[in-house]
Amino acid sequence: MRPRGYDTQQGRTLYFFHNRLQTSKDAPWAIVLVLVLLLAGPACWLAWEAPYLCQAVSAAPIALIVFFWVNAVVAMLRTAFTDPGILPRNVGTGPDMGPPAKPGHLHLDTPELEVKDREEPLERVDDGGCPILGQTSTISRRWCTTCHLYRPPRCSHCRSCDNCVDGLDHHCVFLNACIGRRNYTTFYAFLCHMMALLLTGLASTACKLYFLAAPKRAEQARTRGHVRTGFVHALQVSPQSAVFFFLGFVWLIPVACLWVYHTWLLQHNRSTVEQIRLESTNQLYDMQRDPNAWMKESACARSCMRFNARVRNLFVAPEYVTPLPSKEAPPRPERRKRSPFEFRSRLRNARQVLGYPLQARYLVAAP
Repeated sequence: MRPRGYDTQQGRTLYFFHNRLQTSKDAPWAIVLVLVLLLAGPACWLAWEAPYLCQAVSAAPIALIVFFWVNAVVAMLRTAFTDPGILPRNVGTGPDMGPPAKPGHLHLDTPELEVKDREEPLERVDDGGCPILGQTSTISRRWCTTCHLYRPPRCSHCRSCDNCVDGLDHHCVFLNACIGRRNYTTFYAFLCHMMALLLTGLASTACKLYFLAAPKRAEQARTRGHVRTGFVHALQVSPQSAVFFFLGFVWLIPVACLWVYHTWLLQHNRSTVEQIRLESTNQLYDMQRDPNAWMKESACARSCMRFNARVRNLFVAPEYVTPLPSKEAPPRPERRKRSPFEFRSRLRNARQVLGYPLQARYLVAAP
């Protein structure tokens, strides 16, 4: 049986139970705090809200809350303590050496050789020969000086864990673990169950306040003095319901934003690291975008250029006249609209990320 984890114990990673469980050394207290909040919040809700809902409304919200709660805890623990896809160190041959990219000052203390990237061709099999998308791409594999290996495609080095992780999406501070190829599915399941848990809790709490304010049956009424109806009466009878509704709404905002963002990434078969790289450098593997293209192609920019040229031509000799730019918009260059790893179908992209990775879909040349 292949051992889980690595016996070298390199990087900022802690291993337990013969490398079956692991966590990062970055912030171990974070996972404890999140686990306490995840256990205490629904437990308090069940203690204060469940008796009235079971008696006056229905037991269905309680069953849904327990179901989503248990699944969220299990998904969180599996995400936090499983291997995200850490690559072993010192694998393969040494780095490829080449001339230095930039000479030193006065050519003093300049290294004779420098580590260079490996350019590997990657061929898509679902493009169908589309001239815009193309069939062949080139991906640069960088040499990791810490792990001493050439990173495979879609692999990045996590600074918090100090390890190269296959399919690294991000390092989750709250779970104290990297989210990679092997635990991204459970991470997304954790977000889905948390969304369902918070929405069900908010709806159930709102139903309790509604029936306390306007009871339909005798079991739903709660008497306080001589008052039995009204929203103020409901808050006086059950002030904890207002607290639960406020806390649930506050927690729902970041969870919903995170769920929407990762759902969008799933549909494009793209990780958080790749999206940040695309937004910061306008490059996603072989996707190139010119940030100043709108200035050159817009009608306003061409009009300003023609006006400046006309004004300049009034004060120069005829032999130095500047030619006026054309009024017609230049043709747009054909560029990629999808990354080499992205399929046309969004459902297919989600299945590729959440299911078992099918590396046979891509033909990557051997180093």
